[in-house]
Amino acid sequence: MNVGIVTAWCARGAAYVSKQYVQALDREHKVFIYARGEGTTAGDPLWQSPIVTYGAEPVYPDATSVDLDDFDGWLTANRIDLVVFNEQWWWEPVILCARRKVRTAAYLVEYREQEIPLFELYDVLIAHSRQHRDTFPKHRNLCFIPWGTAIDLGAEPSSRPVRDGQVVFLNSAGMNPDRKGTDVVLAAYSKAIEHGIENTKLVIHSQRPLLEYGWRDPRTAGLLKDLLGRDRVEVIEHSFVNPREVYAFGDICLYPARFDGMGLTIAEANACALPVITADHAPWNEFVTPENGSLIGCTRVYKTERSFHPFVEPDADALAEEIIRWSTRDVAAAKKAAREYARRHFDWEANAAPLGGLLENAPLLEKAAAIRATAEYERGRRRTVREKISFNLPSVVKTARRGYRLAVGRS
Repeated sequence: MNVGIVTAWCARGAAYVSKQYVQALDREHKVFIYARGEGTTAGDPLWQSPIVTYGAEPVYPDATSVDLDDFDGWLTANRIDLVVFNEQWWWEPVILCARRKVRTAAYLVEYREQEIPLFELYDVLIAHSRQHRDTFPKHRNLCFIPWGTAIDLGAEPSSRPVRDGQVVFLNSAGMNPDRKGTDVVLAAYSKAIEHGIENTKLVIHSQRPLLEYGWRDPRTAGLLKDLLGRDRVEVIEHSFVNPREVYAFGDICLYPARFDGMGLTIAEANACALPVITADHAPWNEFVTPENGSLIGCTRVYKTERSFHPFVEPDADALAEEIIRWSTRDVAAAKKAAREYARRHFDWEANAAPLGGLLENAPLLEKAAAIRATAEYERGRRRTVREKISFNLPSVVKTARRGYRLAVGRS
């Protein structure tokens, strides 16, 4: 079977999920990547592969839009039998596949409440957490594949503390320090220091300059400067070839995230022998037990327009208490236990073994009503003149774009 994956293709979580899908599927099927434009890595040797097609510049102004003509040509050229969509918030390419009777699948990660009925447009839904599985109990073809990560990547990770005589706490902020709770980490670590913890260090990895970041609380930047000045925190600001290299800098992973679609960080950290401290709320509390970390309470649980599932506000005081508690634990034993937990529960090769067969045997569902409902939903979202023109007259937009670039080039 020829399987296509439509995805972001750059140093972010969604793309690493797609890489894991490639790993799970290419044992049985031929896999092709259609790389959407956001954060494109065309020309970057770290992301080049014969299976990757970089999509043409999209016309429609949406983060996950594609050029529909280019996408349609890719489907035909590669004789795609089934398409897996990765966080596809613009529904038109899914509608196109349905009309062409190309089977489609999506893994569940983030969606709005009004979009839940539209997932009937997919022939297969893949849930990697109980939270997502229980949201779609009526879908005609829902598969549950427990989440995981690659467990064996070279040498066995060491359970020794990364620095002699110190416990090093790590927070990986990635591209979104607010969502990853980096401000909560800074507040909690500062409170823990006030209680007299010694022989500890906080390491923060960020793909964005933290001192220039627009924190929700303006006091956070001052707190960061203070901790930097006292040499209690170290900031690493660059992207790694392998994102799991980040975990080599710490002993305990601090992950008081406000939102998480899947829990990728927990699986990766445990696989690298780091226990995880995170929020006692779904989806995190599905993946963390006293064997591989600990849970903290939340001061607030709230809904947003962005997602059907709630955001949370992790309790900085509770996190400070956990930092104090973990600073006195046997770190080597805790790291070893986290690694063993990952082996038993987060082995992606084992967990995803049924995936290829489930997709191959998935029936093409009847979707006439779902096509109509989804098309109507997308029409209702085209509010601005730009959106209406770019969707209804894409060739005009492309011609105007080419003309403008030629004119700028001549000048």
